Amino acid sequence: MRSLPSFAFGRRPSRGMTSGQNPQRARRWSETVMDSKKFDDLAQRFSANTSRRRLLGGLVSGLLASLTGHTQTAIAEKLRLGDRCKSGGRKCPPNSTCEKHKCRCLLGFTQCGKSKTKQAGCYDLLNSPSHCGFCENTCLAVVDATCRGGSCCTIDGGECSAGCGPGAPCGQCCSGTCRLDGTCGQVTVCVPSGDACPSGCTPGEQCPGCCDQTCNLAGDCAVDGCVLYGNQCTDSSQCCGAVPCTLGRCRYT
Repeated sequence: MRSLPSFAFGRRPSRGMTSGQNPQRARRWSETVMDSKKFDDLAQRFSANTSRRRLLGGLVSGLLASLTGHTQTAIAEKLRLGDRCKSGGRKCPPNSTCEKHKCRCLLGFTQCGKSKTKQAGCYDLLNSPSHCGFCENTCLAVVDATCRGGSCCTIDGGECSAGCGPGAPCGQCCSGTCRLDGTCGQVTVCVPSGDACPSGCTPGEQCPGCCDQTCNLAGDCAVDGCVLYGNQCTDSSQCCGAVPCTLGRCRYT
């Protein structure tokens, strides 16, 4: 009577091929065993990779949480003007201090903007280009402009305004003077006495463009506003040193 194979009763055959086994069936069984091993290896690798992914995900989540926490803390640490404060606590905004338990502007600075808002800030209205003289006034809309003494003015090298002529006083210039080249700044090149005053100067008035700082009534640069000897005149009162105006010139004969 022929006996049944051992695996028919739930037992695995031996891994090696015996002389009584079918070679083809033994090969299929060997392939099945190898596929099982590959599956086990794959499952272990997937499990390890999953663990690594979970670990990496946890680290990334922790890092993001930490950064978010620091950012939130930094935001929370920022105080605004008008916020309650205490000595040694969170810092008040620039140019302000904690006074009477509130953030207030330092002496010499003025608050612009509503308290407890991002727009609130402390500014030196005498020198702040963005808040010059008063909170709503800005000098930044004009080229080469800045703030001096609470007024907007043009810096040295900037063009003089249309109302300021070369060599003349100019309130629009921070220096107070329009140079001979038509730019703001202190005069370094001037017109000597006896020569015609710069075009921007008015006869009989101060003229920074003249080396003697004065343009006389005749339109010439002179020490004290008088017409120098030999220059043109219309009246003896214009001539320097009591020299008479003779035939249209300051001279004796």
